[in-house]
Amino acid sequence: MRLFIYLAIAFGVFIKNIFPKRRKGLFQKHASGIQWLRDEIAYKNGQVTILFGLSFLKEVNFILAKEQAIDRYFNKSGFSKKYFTGDKNFDDKIYVTCDHPVLQRVLRDNSTVRETVLSLFNEGVQRIYTDGKTLWCETNNQEPDEKHLKDISTLVAELNKTENAAWTSVRDPFAKKAMVIQALFWSLFTFGWLKIMDFSSFPTYIDDGTPFWGFPLGLLLIPLSLATIYFIFRVSSRGHMVLILSSIPILFGMPVLGPALFYEINSIQVNAPHAVHAMVAKMEEFENRKRNGYTCFVTLSSTEKYHGRIIHQLDTVSETFYKQTTVGDNVILYISDGLLGSPWIDKITASPK
Repeated sequence: MRLFIYLAIAFGVFIKNIFPKRRKGLFQKHASGIQWLRDEIAYKNGQVTILFGLSFLKEVNFILAKEQAIDRYFNKSGFSKKYFTGDKNFDDKIYVTCDHPVLQRVLRDNSTVRETVLSLFNEGVQRIYTDGKTLWCETNNQEPDEKHLKDISTLVAELNKTENAAWTSVRDPFAKKAMVIQALFWSLFTFGWLKIMDFSSFPTYIDDGTPFWGFPLGLLLIPLSLATIYFIFRVSSRGHMVLILSSIPILFGMPVLGPALFYEINSIQVNAPHAVHAMVAKMEEFENRKRNGYTCFVTLSSTEKYHGRIIHQLDTVSETFYKQTTVGDNVILYISDGLLGSPWIDKITASPK
């Protein structure tokens, strides 16, 4: 139950963060002898986020934000590990999303950096982050004033005191892992849904319930996905961010990935398909307007047993086969056992007359 609570919380935060928005556009401004960048994000609900920033060409990506209940919750649950600078005033208010050793050392040893960060947050800044080119500050529809610009200038200057070689000599050990894990989950999500949506590519199983056998596997993949994130990022500050950004593919991708994987694995043929004689018991034809053709169904009834059972099966056939066959004709079913033990009809051919 707790696993689904984690996912529900992460999903809620994800939806909040991707609420429809529109970026107004980046442009440069000058004020108080400082050249700075301004951008604006307008949300559909009327909320506006103002961004102001300075050039910061360092190979490090970090997020500094006011610590919230969700940060404390996931830190306590073990999905993330908060970095502490030793400055209680700073640590109680700011959550650092970054595992770069140099940034952690700067935050620990440079009191000016910590004080400047706190000053910016006290002046209305909601978040400070870098994107590899710019150090940005976000506010809720609050234009930066002279104090904001002075503080962000001081922050960049203090961070620039650490030479580029120091930033590049070591790497954030979890940054690439986070991108790889998120890309993996979204790829699995895409594969599962594309496979399910292309339902016509699924074989006709002998047992009608077989297509649903993969759902337990899909549900099992949910705790497995959470365990993967937990064990990789439990010592990282960004563990719960990975969980939040992966909540959609985990919640809505894993359940459909199970049947898709079941189909792919079960479709592996070990032996040649069995030939079983059957006859056409019923034929139905439906117009398919989207393809300007027909979807043709036949009900098959086997005249001999397959593994001790008589087969009564509804299957789709090609329009050509449909027109060449009439009710009562004999056909041959080629049935594959399936690697996972779920037999399916590989093909249908007309019996020689």
